[in-house]
Amino acid sequence: MEEHGHARQSAKESLVADDLAAFKQRFDPVLGAVLRRHLAEMCATTEDPHLDEYLEYLTETFAVHGKRIRPFVLSAIYESITGHCPSAVLEYSVGVELFHTFCLIHDDIIDNSTIRHRLPTFHVEIARRMAEGGRVGDVAEIGRAQAMLVGDLLFFWAHQRLQLADGFTEEQRKAASVVVRQMVEDVVVGQMVDVDAMSRQRVSKSLVERKTMLKTAGYTFIHPMQLGVALAGGSESLMCWCAQFGEALGEAFQVMDDLLDIVGDPAKGAQARLSDIREHQHTFFTQYVFDHGTPQQGRKLNSWLGSPIAEPEIPTVAALFEETGALTAGRSRIISRLEDAKQCLKAVPDGAVASRKLSGLIDLLAARLV
Repeated sequence: MEEHGHARQSAKESLVADDLAAFKQRFDPVLGAVLRRHLAEMCATTEDPHLDEYLEYLTETFAVHGKRIRPFVLSAIYESITGHCPSAVLEYSVGVELFHTFCLIHDDIIDNSTIRHRLPTFHVEIARRMAEGGRVGDVAEIGRAQAMLVGDLLFFWAHQRLQLADGFTEEQRKAASVVVRQMVEDVVVGQMVDVDAMSRQRVSKSLVERKTMLKTAGYTFIHPMQLGVALAGGSESLMCWCAQFGEALGEAFQVMDDLLDIVGDPAKGAQARLSDIREHQHTFFTQYVFDHGTPQQGRKLNSWLGSPIAEPEIPTVAALFEETGALTAGRSRIISRLEDAKQCLKAVPDGAVASRKLSGLIDLLAARLV
């Protein structure tokens, strides 16, 4: 029986992987064409091969890598309402992906991250090229400044596409613009909460949950799906459904990401272990230790938060989360929220079709559970 269960889960995982791959195959050429147009315009403006080279790195790396989850869920909900996904939806979704890339570049600067998708982050790569070219001054700081400016450019390009999209009625664009404004505000406020929390020894459980809602659930699932509803002329009840489904899926997604930060295998694509601890990030797991561990365990965790953790120390730090029950609690929370998302799919309003693609995302997350 267990073998049959694993086989069914593997088949479901394969289906959504195929859906994502098929979407990327259709979406990435559209994204690439948009980036090339912007790059050509910038090259004509700068007349500086060094700046052009930076933008080329952007198109070669950030445009190529990534799962395209946000454009995927936008198109999936649009298709579940209308029965098709025209090219205008893909063109619009490029704006969402450009906004996501803007967020990644700025987030990497804030967190001082050096690697993303197994490649140097944008500010690190720019600084490296400057150093190799014999540039003067603080190239690390200049690399961060250039990366911030490129991020600003991406935000502007995203804004253009999201506000001036062709192929939709004025009413649809207005409905979508309301969602875009909320998405931008939520992401920025969520990042402000995140940054400020990095300076605090302790935070509340509700603040951790609010950060997850703003930075992950809203920006990754709720708002992209609501954009699909707006562009398809969907109802307010369907907008509310997106919020319920996206909140459940988004929390599961974030807790899973935080779990993999502790126990994931970097060789299998996970980020470097314990990067959240090094960056003094407050997560479901750190909060659990503070709320449910002994005072001694809380003091241990506090001594590690924001500190460089050497490779030999990793098992000791990871063991703290096991000993306190944090890992067990986190896995249970992921399973519970995925079940909530499944129940949401059984109650899609207004006769909209519960997309197999959205169901597949639940299966994909369940398959990542370790």
